[in-house]
Amino acid sequence: MNKQRESIEIIVLPKKDNAKSREYKRFGEILKRKDAERELNQKLKKAFWRHENPRQQLRDFQRQIVVYANLFMNHRKKQQNQKIIEQRAHIDALFLN
Repeated sequence: MNKQRESIEIIVLPKKDNAKSREYKRFGEILKRKDAERELNQKLKKAFWRHENPRQQLRDFQRQIVVYANLFMNHRKKQQNQKIIEQRAHIDALFLN
């Protein structure tokens, strides 16, 4: 009695996608996109905004104040000079006539 063993094949079928697994898959893709956007935003932030120490910011602010003060004083001097010229012209007109 020589019995031959029959070989048994096990067939594994792919699992059907159900709504829950599709939702998990979509959620994973969304998270990947958000992570990529977050990395891009960090790179842009580093490229466009410099985070300096407060002393440097104060120094820059003081420089801006000096620049704007000088601009204002130059404008003020020009106005005063123009006013003096107009007054002299008025006085000259009074004496010459």
